Amino acid sequence: VELAAEMTLPAKRRQNGLWMLGAQFLANGDVPNATRTFEAQAALISEAGIDGLPMASAWCAACQWLAGSASEAELEAALTALGCDDQGKEQVGYLRTALAVFKKSGVA
Repeated sequence: VELAAEMTLPAKRRQNGLWMLGAQFLANGDVPNATRTFEAQAALISEAGIDGLPMASAWCAACQWLAGSASEAELEAALTALGCDDQGKEQVGYLRTALAVFKKSGVA
């Protein structure tokens, strides 16, 4: 991710790298670093004016919910915002599956 920034790769590629890193942190049970990484992804998306902010925001909310710093209502609001189109609805399904796996495996 740092190398991509140093090489000034396009924001779309850098935000994809941040998502992958955040997902890896989350899969390893490192919710604080996953949260920071997804927040950095959301900031990059916002600053660059590219698509993807609802997805990044939903992953941030998911991490906050797993950490106990966001309510189920806050998580659901982020998922509702993400699911406003067919692609987003598909992403909501993936995220709900991931959350179920992380909860069951004790990530949170």
